[in-house]
Amino acid sequence: MMKSLLLGLALLAYATSAEAAEAWTCSHPVLTGPATMYESLNGGPSITRFELSPPELIDDHHHLRYRIVQNDDHALVATAPVSRTENGQKDPTVEAWTVAINKATGELSLAVVSTSTDSLMSQTVHGKCLKN
Repeated sequence: MMKSLLLGLALLAYATSAEAAEAWTCSHPVLTGPATMYESLNGGPSITRFELSPPELIDDHHHLRYRIVQNDDHALVATAPVSRTENGQKDPTVEAWTVAINKATGELSLAVVSTSTDSLMSQTVHGKCLKN
């Protein structure tokens, strides 16, 4: 009987201490260009869900895993390296994707920086996020 009571209390303590992962759902303009090739289905804004899974921030829209560089009461900042060689390309594409969320206002900045000289490869878009 005592074992059952202790086991029940332990399970209850475990269940109540487990927190849901912090996540942000963000709306932002579509990133366009040869490197990104992401378009929303209806021509409207992109909706991206970012889930914290320290030390990573997981982006369900672009299928990237960002490394969290700052996560405090005010800001969530993460970056993801991308390097690949496209069909027909001689040289690789090298990019750094950065997410910055102002936790107080929900403001989002999503930036792609590329070593390519093509101006479409590097861009920044701004949007709004809601904490889930």
